[in-house]
Amino acid sequence: MNSGRVMDVNAFAKASIRGLERGQDEILPGMSPLIRLIGRVAPRTTFRSADAEQMGAR
Repeated sequence: MNSGRVMDVNAFAKASIRGLERGQDEILPGMSPLIRLIGRVAPRTTFRSADAEQMGAR
């Protein structure tokens, strides 16, 4: 199960609509931009933490 933060549906919808109105090809609501940056800087780190969460290790 995903133990991360859950984004409010209204905030998600507003971010999505705003991105569509601006003509963005990629809409990154909430913490997505940060996760994308971390994935580019240290890709193995993000995958390791995700794998550890799925396996139950904390």
